[in-house]
Amino acid sequence: MSMSRQEMAFANAAAAVRDYNVEPRLEYRTIAGVQGPLVILENVKSPRFAEIVNVTLGDGETRVGQVLEVAGNKAVVQMFEGTSGIDNTKTRCKFMG
Repeated sequence: MSMSRQEMAFANAAAAVRDYNVEPRLEYRTIAGVQGPLVILENVKSPRFAEIVNVTLGDGETRVGQVLEVAGNKAVVQMFEGTSGIDNTKTRCKFMG
């Protein structure tokens, strides 16, 4: 069975994105503060603007945010689902890339 060039191109493109998952993801517990809908994180390795962040509270609830600002190893994350219950001891933040 021979594939056409177009079929090969589609197969190649599909292989490039199929099951694309970077592991391990680093998890941080370095929340410096919470101000309104923003969470400020310190000591973050290579944060990127617009990166999605999963935030897991101490009770296991998961919320999602996005990096709004980066300054060196600090990141400001805007939470989409509110910041009530977020503390700097039990909350874990995972940058999804």
